[in-house]
Amino acid sequence: MNSQTLEILEKLEKTADEFWNVSHQTGNFINMLIKLTNTKNVLELGTSNGYSGLWIADALKQTL
Repeated sequence: MNSQTLEILEKLEKTADEFWNVSHQTGNFINMLIKLTNTKNVLELGTSNGYSGLWIADALKQTL
């Protein structure tokens, strides 16, 4: 994960009391699961600020 993405994730983690984000550990797990299974397609039905989407997009960069 590049430094810019990590910086954005860190900022979003500070707003956890305002938004319904997954935890850092859950985001990392989703990221690893996508990479381990070599997933090519993901459907996310997000309702918050894109936190989990960043984890998913980072993983898909390596599997596509």
